[in-house]
Amino acid sequence: MRKHTILCMLGSLIVALSLACEKKPAPVPSTVEALLKRLPREANVLAFLDVADIRETFLYKRFEERHKELPRDLEAFIEETGFDPRRDIDRVVLSAVGDMEEQEPKITCALVQGKFDRERIERALREREAEMETYRGYAIYSSPESQGLYMTFLDETTAALGNEEGVRKIIALHEDGGESAAQNTEMRTLVEGLEYKDQMWGIVRIDDAAWKLGERIGKLKGEFDVGKLVAAVRTLVFSAEIADRIGLSFQGVCTTEEEAELLAKAVRGGVAFLKIGAEEDGTLIELLEATRVTQRGNVVSVQGSISKAL
Repeated sequence: MRKHTILCMLGSLIVALSLACEKKPAPVPSTVEALLKRLPREANVLAFLDVADIRETFLYKRFEERHKELPRDLEAFIEETGFDPRRDIDRVVLSAVGDMEEQEPKITCALVQGKFDRERIERALREREAEMETYRGYAIYSSPESQGLYMTFLDETTAALGNEEGVRKIIALHEDGGESAAQNTEMRTLVEGLEYKDQMWGIVRIDDAAWKLGERIGKLKGEFDVGKLVAAVRTLVFSAEIADRIGLSFQGVCTTEEEAELLAKAVRGGVAFLKIGAEEDGTLIELLEATRVTQRGNVVSVQGSISKAL
């Protein structure tokens, strides 16, 4: 009896430790939260970049060193407006609403936070004969060359861009509040579960479009199993962090646990195959060696990292 009790206690302790060690979703960072509150609730695509943070990384500095010369159009734009995207953009969040099968989403919108000389930028837009309309007191600019892109300033540090409906949606949320992407339970859960949520990430809910794409792949290649794997993925998630190393994380959320298991096996096989052909590519070998593929329930996770010496 005593032995049985001890075994039960040990079993309970192991379970408790497992639960304690299990990674719990972290809260959405306040900077991201504030931006999500200005985006439409029905968004099925979200992406975020903390440009100010990325600007301080070794990778960005290396990029700057290799691209010191700017295109003439960009140089002229900087001189005319005083706005240098390399220096003045702090954060960007993108959002889209629509059927992934459609060529263009119903709503596209983005928020750009940074340092703007609003007066100079608006003057430059007027001098370039951009069209202007007013919506709820906000000047919205567009031009034939912009191909359906509209822009307005919400305040001195935030610009909204997108198609006309998207920009109007952002203005309404900015003015009235209401249900936003921050209240979208499914998307919020995905953001909370990101491996890296402070620097850069993207979420795409594919839904029925995945099945249609899977059918096409199956018919095209004559391998319906491949099509079934593609069709099983309902959501794609990516996040990354540039620090001492570049951390990368991908997730595929499948319809069922069985489909996730098949997808995990396929990804592991793909990694093994790539290793065979990557003998002379040091960076790729390092990434593949560090790649870990795991499956938990209906979610397949692929994580890896690359050192500075890429």
